[in-house]
Amino acid sequence: MSSIESPFEYLDLSWEMFGELCRALALKVARDYDPDVVVGIARAGALPGAVVATILGVDFYSMIISRKGDHDDVRERPEGLSAAPSEVAGQRVLIVDEVTTSGATLRLALAAVRATYPLEVPA
Repeated sequence: MSSIESPFEYLDLSWEMFGELCRALALKVARDYDPDVVVGIARAGALPGAVVATILGVDFYSMIISRKGDHDDVRERPEGLSAAPSEVAGQRVLIVDEVTTSGATLRLALAAVRATYPLEVPA
């Protein structure tokens, strides 16, 4: 098994700081977007997503998108391993993940959420 080297720096957070960051995110989101539902990208985006949903008082769902393949191989592109929850249809959705670099995972999640309830374009 090989370790994956990362060019990114990490910040170790206490649970208190994690809670404060989730609270700050929830307040900003409530002010600027006001979602009906939160979808967390499992695995690591599920915890902050659930906390933000709880603070906002909205339902939380998760979906699995990963770059990990068989035997912990890392794919070049993320792959959706579960569909977007059908409960998000017609809702204002906030998608939460723990980190984004290229944006590929969030774009894949957004496409999956939009596929549950395609936007109608006015004629």
